[in-house]
Amino acid sequence: FWIGLRRCWDRSVGCWEGRTRQTSITEFIDLYAGPLFDLSEDCSFMLLVLSICMFYGTIMPMLYLICLLCMLVLYWFNKLFLFKVYRRPPHYDKAILNSIRTLLIVPLVAHCMGGVFFMNLGPSFP
Repeated sequence: FWIGLRRCWDRSVGCWEGRTRQTSITEFIDLYAGPLFDLSEDCSFMLLVLSICMFYGTIMPMLYLICLLCMLVLYWFNKLFLFKVYRRPPHYDKAILNSIRTLLIVPLVAHCMGGVFFMNLGPSFP
C-alpha cells in the first residue's frame, strides 16, 4: 500500500508513467522494481508445514489435506508474486535444492516418530 502511494507521489499524483521525480536511474529502479525474492523464507515455511503435518498426521488425517491445500496456495502465490511483484531472482544452483532435499528427511523421521508415539498411547476414549 505504502509503495503504491510513494509511486503515485513520484509521478506527481498523475497517471502518466513517464513522469518521475527521481534524479537517478538507481533511485528509479529501487522505487519501481519491487522487493527481492527470499527463497530461504519460503523453503523454511514449506518444511515447517510439512514437518508439523507429518508429525501430527497420524492422529489427525485431515492435516494431510490441509498441508496439500497450503502447499498449493503457496505455490500459486509465489508464482504470481514472482511474475508481478518481485524483482527477477538471481540464478540459484543445485546446492540449494540438494540441501532442501536432505532436509526432507526430517519430516519423514517426524512422521515415523509421531506415529510410533501416538499409536503407543492407547485408546483415548474409555
